[in-house]
Amino acid sequence: MRFFHRYAAIVVITAAVLNMTGCAFWRDLKGEKQPATRIVPASLFQDNMVLQRDMPLTVWGWCEPDHAVTVTLRGEEYTAVANHNGRWTARLKPQPAGGPVIMTISGVQTIALKNVMIGEVWLCAGQSNMQFPLRSCSDGAAAIKQAVNSGIRLFQVKRISTPAPQLQCGGTWRECSPETAAGFSGVGYYFGRELFHDLHVAVGLIEVSWGGTAIEAWLPWSLQAADPEYAVNLEPWKRLVTASQRTPLEETYRRALARWQKLDKSHPGPQYHVDAGNRGYGRGWALTMDDLSGWRDIKLPTVMENYFGDIDGAVWFRREVMIPPEWARQSLRLELGPIDDSDETYFNGKAVGETGITASLADTRTIPRVYRIPGQCVNAGRNLLAVRVFDRRGAGGFTGRPDQLKIARFNQPQPAIGLAGFWQARVETALDPFSLDHHAKPQPPPGPGDRNWPSGIRNGMIAPLIPYSLRGVIWYQGEANTGNPKLYRRQLPDLVRDWRQAWGEDFYFLVVQLPNYGRQWPAPQESSWAELRAAQAALSTILPRTGYVVTIDLGEADNIHPAAKKPVGQRLARLALDLVYGKKLVARSPEFAAMTVRNGKAVIRFNHVGSGLTAKGSPTLHHFAVAGKDGYFYWARAEIIDKDTIEVWSGKVPHPVTVRYAWAFNPAGGNLYQAEGLPAAPFQAGLPAPVKP
Repeated sequence: MRFFHRYAAIVVITAAVLNMTGCAFWRDLKGEKQPATRIVPASLFQDNMVLQRDMPLTVWGWCEPDHAVTVTLRGEEYTAVANHNGRWTARLKPQPAGGPVIMTISGVQTIALKNVMIGEVWLCAGQSNMQFPLRSCSDGAAAIKQAVNSGIRLFQVKRISTPAPQLQCGGTWRECSPETAAGFSGVGYYFGRELFHDLHVAVGLIEVSWGGTAIEAWLPWSLQAADPEYAVNLEPWKRLVTASQRTPLEETYRRALARWQKLDKSHPGPQYHVDAGNRGYGRGWALTMDDLSGWRDIKLPTVMENYFGDIDGAVWFRREVMIPPEWARQSLRLELGPIDDSDETYFNGKAVGETGITASLADTRTIPRVYRIPGQCVNAGRNLLAVRVFDRRGAGGFTGRPDQLKIARFNQPQPAIGLAGFWQARVETALDPFSLDHHAKPQPPPGPGDRNWPSGIRNGMIAPLIPYSLRGVIWYQGEANTGNPKLYRRQLPDLVRDWRQAWGEDFYFLVVQLPNYGRQWPAPQESSWAELRAAQAALSTILPRTGYVVTIDLGEADNIHPAAKKPVGQRLARLALDLVYGKKLVARSPEFAAMTVRNGKAVIRFNHVGSGLTAKGSPTLHHFAVAGKDGYFYWARAEIIDKDTIEVWSGKVPHPVTVRYAWAFNPAGGNLYQAEGLPAAPFQAGLPAPVKP
């Protein structure tokens, strides 16, 4: 209940601030040396701003209640009177594109807003890939040099998460220049640049971004609390805000400190865990397995704490190694770099080396592992490499450089196959850590102010912008919600409905579908990323004036923040020019439309094929999978048989029921495109369920 008392108090105090005539908010604004009344425009009304053309405009701000304010634009005056909250709102008629002009806001004083342009305004919202700055993009350096354009204006909302809606936000409208563009959203900049060059009107871009944020932070608390399926996600935050509850970090620190204090009294030296024995080998973890539940992708070299938290103990690492035919049955030299602390290494289930714990901890954790793999263990094609690492104290795992992980023929160091990158990992034994960083400071519990506080961004960064007139939103978010893509299928439409209702405008909403990321699997797999992509695509079937762009060809396997942001912005602009501005471009990716089965083959028809479907870079299509009634997927062959139609089949599935395309974390290699160059959207499709009599 303490949470509810605290939250209720916040709401009550906020309401009082907003509703009291002559409240402390305005007394603080006036101060002893201020005039009796001040006019305070809303945050976005500044010099250099862009107003949305051809739409009614809302201009608002605050002053003393009952005072009149006049807004003047292009020689026309619009008068508003502040209500009992002190808020005034002026409604301006639609304006044609142009500028620069001056807008004045006058009452007891006059504010002149200079260099104002009228054109197109877009909100650029999302998590880290929207936040990703132009200077970090693959061709950002060249773009920055060319970013001299007073027709593009940029506004970055200051990042803040709050438990209650805010009136104002931090940020400044600035003309586009090399200095201002460098730190702006790369996706947003490229999107705006394309619009400017095609529409020949000013473009205003408002960036609202925060890395690592889930969609819950962008949705209002009231909406989530009223829905039982959403409300479950609020419970951990309610508990964390309780002052008497310690965070996991504080508890870990407290337990570790107590353990060290106790050990220091009875033992002269540092204490280490003892390996209780290899249990993973008996479970078949050194062998190829069909069931990979419990394993997760992990990028090596790294220490286990980066993925599994503050633990000691045993962790297994596995990956497939593709051996060229000419290497088969030859001895290989395996190098893994130093491993902290001990390891047992297997190749195709056979032990090929180990480095045990010696008298000195430093001895084992600094020794580069070099093992010989006997030729009889080596197969052409797929081979399985598995390493069991035991960490007895402190950080543990692969601590060398990426170039130290490799495999080659034993007496021929070149060419070598690099082993750095994505492996699978699973904890065998997790032990409480003996290590204690005496310099670490326990962090306060997450709560209001944390970037992922449910509704925090909606309150702190979106609310102050409402109802500034805009054409639409580009949205690049979803990585933080791949743990529950089913719920995201509801959350994303709810977010669009909420924002449209708050603005009072059915503006356009364009989504960037998640790119390819992570390892590529040798067999078809389930994928939460593929499911979330499907949830993003579903938005356009649920709500009008929405669309999405496909980016499964623009990601990076080992980088969740791909640097190729220019084509993302270009595809968004292309979609906007077609959907919003009526340019009649081929702007949408080929999209599944219908499926039938004929002679044991699935016949798939697509929408948005442009001049026709094509296989890019290969005479054959890749990354299709097919399943029968048992639901087990096999890789399949596919062939284009018409401008908008393909056939998909597998000899292992005589009666196909379900077809998947690019259904993976990283479907790199999927090569179904339209002739105009846009990749086909990933999909999972099946035959309609039979109608019961």
